[in-house]
This record gives sequence, structure tokens and C-alpha cells, in this order.
Amino acid sequence: MSKELNKDLFKLHTEEVDAKLVENLDQESVSFWKKSFKKFVKHKPSIFWTFVLLVLISLSIFVPMFSKYGVNQQNLTDVNLAPNANHWFGTDANGQDLFVRVWFGLGVSLLIGLFVTTLSFIIGLPLGLIQGYFGGKIDDIILGIENILQSIPDIILFLVLLLALGRGPSTFVLALSIYMWIDTAINARANAIQQKNLEYVLVAKTLGTSNIKIIFKHIFPNIISRQIIVVSSLIPLAIMYEAFLSFLGIGMDSTRITSLGGLLSKTSELIFTYPYQVFIPATVLIILIFSINFIAMGLQYAFDEKL
Repeated sequence: MSKELNKDLFKLHTEEVDAKLVENLDQESVSFWKKSFKKFVKHKPSIFWTFVLLVLISLSIFVPMFSKYGVNQQNLTDVNLAPNANHWFGTDANGQDLFVRVWFGLGVSLLIGLFVTTLSFIIGLPLGLIQGYFGGKIDDIILGIENILQSIPDIILFLVLLLALGRGPSTFVLALSIYMWIDTAINARANAIQQKNLEYVLVAKTLGTSNIKIIFKHIFPNIISRQIIVVSSLIPLAIMYEAFLSFLGIGMDSTRITSLGGLLSKTSELIFTYPYQVFIPATVLIILIFSINFIAMGLQYAFDEKL
């Protein structure tokens, strides 16, 4: 007597997954960005300096907007006044209110830092990714350009670029960016070299994905957190370069636009006679640079998966 075979024995067996278990895993799994944000928020120094930076930005916007004194308004009857009830930071040799000029200058310095960093990122990131991914002659050519630029002393390079391009705000940003893109490129190159032999890149190549698509759609999203750290550290560096070059008299034309560096260059000779004209903008500049640096440190802590 033959037994009837169970047809279910010949069906492809698929393992059932407990729906509740999947739901619990989904709830427990937190995205990288969400985890990083939580770590950043828990990092008290970063939160404090973020608050400080927001206060500085607010003052740079609203003080020039609502002050009864114009940024370039002169009053020759109120020359070199010490800080008082009418002029909280005092006045300069032209009778200009330093309170409004310092906060306006902070906004200019911060914008210069942001523009220089953004342009450096736009130039350096694609070049670094391309040279790291392709290697060979492309890498050698770009590395050669980087080595040449880095071999030239900063001051000489900036001086040549500013003499060639001019001392306006846009040309000043361009001159700084021509030098500062190198750090972004070097970091992006190292990350691209590390990523290009990983499995997800090899799979993309096997599927026939173009190199450009692999670079910017697959590799770039995996290194963006590291690039954010580099970018955040370049902002205070650009601000310091601007202040230093302006202090030396080879920065932006201070007669056209006022920055913190421009204020310091004008008042540096008055440090013993009217010290407040030097110490106040210098203190604001230091606080600005400190705040951005501590925020950058907080981002580095937040994006570090080992911590």
C-alpha cells in the first residue's frame, strides 16, 4: 500500500522571522546621524560654545541693524571716547561707535570664514576623491600641485595672490581658498583610498556602475561625517588668516569693508594710549575662534564611533 507523499516536503523552505523581534530590532537600531546628534547634545562644552556662537551671530546681525549709530558714521566731537553709557565699547579716532563696528566686523569675519571654507570644500573635495579613487598619474599630478603650493610660505603666497587678484572681499576669499583647499583634498584622498577597496564599492563596480557615480553616490556619503569635521576646523583657521593678514596690512581693504582684523590693524598702534580699542575687538575675535573650535571638537567626538 503506497503512502501519499506530502507535497509540502518539496516546497522551498523559508525561515519565518518573528515579527516582534524585527520590530524590537528596528526600535533599538538608531541611525548614525541620530546617535551622533545625541552624543553632541550630551557634550556640555559643545552645547555651551554653540550657545555662545549663536549669541555672537545674533549680535552681529541685530546690533548694526537697530543701532542708532551707523557702521561708518563719524562724529568728530566724540573722538577716542572710553566705553560709556552712550558708546558701550567707546569710539575710535574718527568718532565712530566701536560697539556697532565690532559686531559688524564679527559678521564680516565670520562670513569670510564660511565663504573661504565653502569654496575650499567645493575645490578640494572632488579633487581629493578623484585622486584617491583613481590613483596613478591623476594622483601624481594633483599631489604635485599640492606640494608646490605647500612649499611656498603662507605670507608670500597670499601676498602674491592678493597683489594679482586685488584686495576686495571676493578676491580675498578666492586667494585664501586657493591655498586652503589642500587640507580638504588631502583628507578626502585618504578617505577615498580607504573606501575604494571595500565590498560595497566592489559590488558597485561589478554591477557596472560608473566611476563618477561610485565616487559621489557611494563613497562620498560614507565619508561626509569626516569631511564635516575638517570643514568645521577650517572656518576658524580662515578667520585667523584674515585677521592676521589684515593686521599686517595686506588683507582686505579696510576702507571698503570692516572686519575684526581690519579694526585691529587700525588700532594696533593705540594699544598703550587707548587699549580698549585693541582689547575689545581682539577679545571678541578670540571668543569667536574658541567657540568654533570647541564645536569642531564636539563634532569630532560625536562622529567617532569608538567613543
